[in-house]
Amino acid sequence: MFNRFKRGGRLSAVLILLGVVVLNAEAVVPEVSSFLINRSDGISVAGEWRVLLDDGNSEIPPSAGEFGASEVISLPSTLDEAGISPATEGPDYGILSPRHRYIGTAWYNREIEIPMAWKGQQLMLSLERVLWESRVFIDGKELSLQDGLGSAHQHRIGMLSPGKHRLTLRIDNRLIHNIGDKGHAYGEYMQSIWNGVVGKMELYPVPLISSKVRVFADALGDRRFIGLRCDSEGVSA
Repeated sequence: MFNRFKRGGRLSAVLILLGVVVLNAEAVVPEVSSFLINRSDGISVAGEWRVLLDDGNSEIPPSAGEFGASEVISLPSTLDEAGISPATEGPDYGILSPRHRYIGTAWYNREIEIPMAWKGQQLMLSLERVLWESRVFIDGKELSLQDGLGSAHQHRIGMLSPGKHRLTLRIDNRLIHNIGDKGHAYGEYMQSIWNGVVGKMELYPVPLISSKVRVFADALGDRRFIGLRCDSEGVSA
Protein backbone atom coordinates (compact mmCIF):
# COMPACT_ATOMS: atom_id res chain seq x y z
CA MET A 1 0.00 0.00 0.00
CA PHE A 2 1.37 3.38 -1.00
CA ASN A 3 -0.15 6.53 0.39
CA ARG A 4 0.75 10.14 -0.36
CA PHE A 5 -0.61 13.05 1.62
CA LYS A 6 0.14 16.68 2.27
CA ARG A 7 0.30 17.92 5.86
CA GLY A 8 1.31 21.44 6.89
CA GLY A 9 3.41 22.13 3.81
CA ARG A 10 5.18 18.77 4.19
CA LEU A 11 5.06 16.10 1.52
CA SER A 12 5.21 12.59 2.97
CA ALA A 13 5.33 9.16 1.44
CA VAL A 14 4.52 6.03 3.45
CA LEU A 15 5.29 2.54 2.21
CA ILE A 16 3.97 -0.45 4.17
CA LEU A 17 5.26 -3.92 3.38
CA LEU A 18 3.88 -7.18 4.76
CA GLY A 19 6.06 -10.26 4.98
CA VAL A 20 6.32 -13.63 6.66
CA VAL A 21 9.44 -14.77 8.52
CA VAL A 22 10.21 -17.95 10.38
CA LEU A 23 11.71 -16.37 13.51
CA ASN A 24 9.43 -15.80 16.47
CA ALA A 25 9.75 -12.42 18.20
CA GLU A 26 7.49 -10.68 20.66
CA ALA A 27 9.28 -7.35 21.09
CA VAL A 28 8.75 -4.29 18.95
CA VAL A 29 11.99 -3.21 17.33
CA PRO A 30 12.70 0.45 18.17
CA GLU A 31 12.32 3.06 15.45
CA VAL A 32 15.46 3.77 13.46
CA SER A 33 15.91 7.21 11.89
CA SER A 34 18.45 8.02 9.21
CA PHE A 35 19.19 10.96 6.97
CA LEU A 36 20.32 10.57 3.39
CA ILE A 37 23.41 12.72 3.64
CA ASN A 38 26.82 13.31 2.12
CA ARG A 39 29.22 13.36 5.06
CA SER A 40 32.22 14.40 2.99
CA ASP A 41 31.42 18.12 3.28
CA GLY A 42 31.08 18.31 7.07
CA ILE A 43 33.32 20.25 9.44
CA SER A 44 34.65 19.14 12.80
CA VAL A 45 33.70 21.08 15.93
CA ALA A 46 36.34 19.30 18.01
CA GLY A 47 38.92 21.48 19.72
CA GLU A 48 38.93 24.05 22.51
CA TRP A 49 35.64 24.71 24.28
CA ARG A 50 34.79 26.77 27.33
CA VAL A 51 33.12 24.73 30.09
CA LEU A 52 31.09 25.68 33.17
CA LEU A 53 29.79 23.27 35.81
CA ASP A 54 26.21 23.99 36.87
CA ASP A 55 25.30 22.43 40.22
CA GLY A 56 21.88 24.09 40.01
CA ASN A 57 21.10 22.33 36.69
CA SER A 58 19.80 25.53 35.11
CA GLU A 59 17.81 25.50 31.88
CA ILE A 60 19.24 28.87 30.76
CA PRO A 61 22.73 28.99 29.21
CA PRO A 62 25.42 31.10 30.90
CA SER A 63 26.23 34.53 29.52
CA ALA A 64 29.20 35.28 27.29
CA GLY A 65 30.90 36.92 30.26
CA GLU A 66 30.48 33.84 32.43
CA PHE A 67 31.91 31.63 29.69
CA GLY A 68 34.78 34.07 29.22
CA ALA A 69 35.91 33.45 32.79
CA SER A 70 35.45 29.67 32.62
CA GLU A 71 37.95 26.87 32.12
CA VAL A 72 39.02 25.48 28.77
CA ILE A 73 38.54 21.85 27.75
CA SER A 74 39.63 20.12 24.56
CA LEU A 75 36.73 18.07 23.18
CA PRO A 76 36.24 15.23 22.53
CA SER A 77 37.01 14.39 26.15
CA THR A 78 35.42 14.15 29.57
CA LEU A 79 35.56 16.31 32.68
CA ASP A 80 37.38 13.48 34.41
CA GLU A 81 40.11 13.32 31.75
CA ALA A 82 40.50 17.11 31.85
CA GLY A 83 40.54 17.24 35.65
CA ILE A 84 37.72 19.79 35.68
CA SER A 85 35.59 18.42 38.49
CA PRO A 86 35.98 17.55 42.18
CA ALA A 87 38.80 15.10 42.83
CA THR A 88 37.82 11.67 44.10
CA GLU A 89 39.01 10.96 47.64
CA GLY A 90 40.16 7.35 47.73
CA PRO A 91 38.83 4.37 45.78
CA ASP A 92 35.20 3.25 45.83
CA TYR A 93 34.35 -0.31 46.78
CA GLY A 94 33.02 -2.53 44.02
CA ILE A 95 32.78 0.14 41.29
CA LEU A 96 35.07 2.08 39.00
CA SER A 97 36.70 5.07 40.67
CA PRO A 98 37.28 8.06 38.37
CA ARG A 99 39.95 10.56 39.36
CA HIS A 100 37.36 13.33 39.18
CA ARG A 101 33.64 12.75 39.66
CA TYR A 102 30.85 15.07 38.58
CA ILE A 103 27.17 14.20 38.15
CA GLY A 104 25.00 17.07 36.97
CA THR A 105 24.83 19.65 34.23
CA ALA A 106 27.85 21.09 32.43
CA TRP A 107 27.76 23.80 29.77
CA TYR A 108 30.18 23.75 26.81
CA ASN A 109 30.59 26.74 24.52
CA ARG A 110 32.60 27.65 21.43
CA GLU A 111 32.39 29.77 18.30
CA ILE A 112 31.63 28.19 14.93
CA GLU A 113 31.65 29.65 11.43
CA ILE A 114 29.09 28.61 8.83
CA PRO A 115 30.54 28.68 5.29
CA MET A 116 28.79 30.60 2.54
CA ALA A 117 28.28 27.34 0.63
CA TRP A 118 25.85 26.19 3.33
CA LYS A 119 23.50 29.15 2.91
CA GLY A 120 19.86 27.99 2.86
CA GLN A 121 20.70 24.41 3.84
CA GLN A 122 19.47 22.39 6.80
CA LEU A 123 22.28 21.57 9.22
CA MET A 124 22.93 18.61 11.50
CA LEU A 125 25.22 18.44 14.54
CA SER A 126 26.42 14.92 15.32
CA LEU A 127 27.91 14.00 18.72
CA GLU A 128 29.10 10.40 18.62
CA ARG A 129 28.69 9.60 22.33
CA VAL A 130 27.13 11.56 25.17
CA LEU A 131 26.14 10.46 28.67
CA TRP A 132 23.19 11.12 28.96
CA GLU A 133 21.26 14.11 27.65
CA SER A 134 22.52 16.79 25.28
CA ARG A 135 20.80 20.04 24.37
CA VAL A 136 22.01 22.33 21.59
CA PHE A 137 21.80 26.13 21.71
CA ILE A 138 22.77 28.45 18.86
CA ASP A 139 23.32 32.09 19.84
CA GLY A 140 21.49 31.43 23.12
CA LYS A 141 18.41 29.78 21.57
CA GLU A 142 17.68 26.11 22.26
CA LEU A 143 17.18 24.13 19.05
CA SER A 144 17.43 20.43 19.85
CA LEU A 145 17.49 17.76 22.59
CA GLN A 146 18.72 14.15 22.43
CA ASP A 147 19.04 11.52 25.17
CA GLY A 148 20.20 8.31 23.51
CA LEU A 149 22.73 6.16 25.37
CA GLY A 150 23.71 3.67 22.67
CA SER A 151 23.82 5.82 19.54
CA ALA A 152 25.11 9.15 18.32
CA HIS A 153 23.15 12.28 19.21
CA GLN A 154 21.97 13.68 15.88
CA HIS A 155 20.78 17.25 16.38
CA ARG A 156 18.90 18.77 13.47
CA ILE A 157 19.36 22.51 14.00
CA GLY A 158 17.85 23.97 10.84
CA MET A 159 19.28 26.76 8.72
CA LEU A 160 21.97 29.13 9.97
CA SER A 161 23.15 32.28 8.22
CA PRO A 162 26.74 32.18 6.94
CA GLY A 163 29.23 33.63 9.39
CA LYS A 164 30.04 33.25 13.06
CA HIS A 165 27.68 31.81 15.70
CA ARG A 166 27.94 30.70 19.32
CA LEU A 167 27.40 26.97 19.79
CA THR A 168 26.47 25.88 23.31
CA LEU A 169 25.95 22.32 24.59
CA ARG A 170 24.15 21.47 27.81
CA ILE A 171 25.31 17.98 28.88
CA ASP A 172 23.43 16.34 31.75
CA ASN A 173 24.75 12.98 33.00
CA ARG A 174 22.18 12.47 35.74
CA LEU A 175 19.73 9.55 35.66
CA ILE A 176 17.45 11.00 32.96
CA HIS A 177 15.19 7.93 32.77
CA ASN A 178 14.86 5.51 35.68
CA ILE A 179 16.57 2.45 34.19
CA GLY A 180 18.77 1.89 37.23
CA ASP A 181 22.51 2.47 37.52
CA LYS A 182 23.89 -1.06 37.21
CA GLY A 183 23.58 -1.63 33.46
CA HIS A 184 26.13 -1.48 30.67
CA ALA A 185 24.98 1.85 29.25
CA TYR A 186 24.78 3.84 32.47
CA GLY A 187 26.53 3.06 35.72
CA GLU A 188 29.74 3.14 37.72
CA TYR A 189 30.23 -0.61 37.28
CA MET A 190 31.06 -0.62 33.55
CA GLN A 191 32.32 2.79 32.43
CA SER A 192 31.80 5.32 35.25
CA ILE A 193 29.27 8.14 34.92
CA TRP A 194 31.21 10.68 32.89
CA ASN A 195 30.29 14.09 31.54
CA GLY A 196 31.53 15.32 28.18
CA VAL A 197 31.49 14.30 24.52
CA VAL A 198 33.61 11.46 23.10
CA GLY A 199 34.13 10.35 19.53
CA LYS A 200 33.40 12.40 16.43
CA MET A 201 31.87 15.87 16.69
CA GLU A 202 30.71 17.11 13.30
CA LEU A 203 28.49 19.75 11.75
CA TYR A 204 27.25 19.12 8.22
CA PRO A 205 24.45 20.00 5.79
CA VAL A 206 21.62 17.54 5.16
CA PRO A 207 19.09 17.35 2.33
CA LEU A 208 15.44 18.19 2.82
CA ILE A 209 14.52 14.52 2.46
CA SER A 210 14.74 12.23 5.48
CA SER A 211 13.62 8.65 6.07
CA LYS A 212 12.37 6.58 8.98
CA VAL A 213 12.04 2.81 9.19
CA ARG A 214 9.87 1.05 11.77
CA VAL A 215 9.55 -2.71 12.28
CA PHE A 216 6.68 -4.31 14.23
CA ALA A 217 6.39 -7.95 15.29
CA ASP A 218 3.23 -10.07 15.17
CA ALA A 219 4.29 -13.13 17.18
CA LEU A 220 0.97 -15.00 16.85
CA GLY A 221 0.89 -14.74 13.08
CA ASP A 222 4.63 -14.98 12.53
CA ARG A 223 4.47 -11.81 10.46
CA ARG A 224 6.50 -8.62 10.46
CA PHE A 225 5.26 -5.20 9.45
CA ILE A 226 7.86 -2.92 7.94
CA GLY A 227 7.06 0.76 7.49
CA LEU A 228 9.23 3.12 5.44
CA ARG A 229 8.45 6.81 5.60
CA CYS A 230 10.13 9.49 3.49
CA ASP A 231 9.55 13.15 4.36
CA SER A 232 10.41 16.11 2.20
CA GLU A 233 10.15 19.42 4.03
CA GLY A 234 9.02 22.50 2.21
CA VAL A 235 7.80 20.60 -0.89
CA SER A 236 4.25 20.96 -2.11
CA ALA A 237 2.16 18.04 -3.26
